[in-house]
Amino acid sequence: MMNLHNLPAVSLSVYAPSVQADIYLLEWWRELVDSGEMETAYGGLGYILTEFCRLVRTAQVYYTSDASGRWNRVAWSTQVLGGADFGCWLRQDTRQSKDSLAFVVAVLRDLYVRVQVVLSLTTDDRVVGDLAGLGFQVLADAIPGLFEGKPVALLYMLRDDFLARVNAC
Repeated sequence: MMNLHNLPAVSLSVYAPSVQADIYLLEWWRELVDSGEMETAYGGLGYILTEFCRLVRTAQVYYTSDASGRWNRVAWSTQVLGGADFGCWLRQDTRQSKDSLAFVVAVLRDLYVRVQVVLSLTTDDRVVGDLAGLGFQVLADAIPGLFEGKPVALLYMLRDDFLARVNAC
């Protein structure tokens, strides 16, 4: 399990459509396409800019930016029944950092204000390990063909379990 204590403070921004925010959103889309990470983040539809924008518009999108304004950490969530789903992308140079862990914890804190359970779907075994390290439980480890023909792991974490982890002395 990851140590979720003594993390640096993080200032979350929430995407709200505006000229400047949309320019940064477009730059992030381009970075996902150029880096080859679009497929794992949003699937094949994400390559089509209008579809990507539709997906973003239906989600709550959190982000942090570097000094130039480029988004370096992004998380997204949509309401699912009485809970929320959670997806996250961390720019390559920010992965495995305390600041990125603090970002994820801050997003989850915000989500748990509104919901009792957070779900996450992934096709990446490494992400399953990272989520399990945060306290997510694996509900299904390989649902066949769920995401564009690929098997998907389904994980969840309850609010009380999360709060117990982050508030433990």
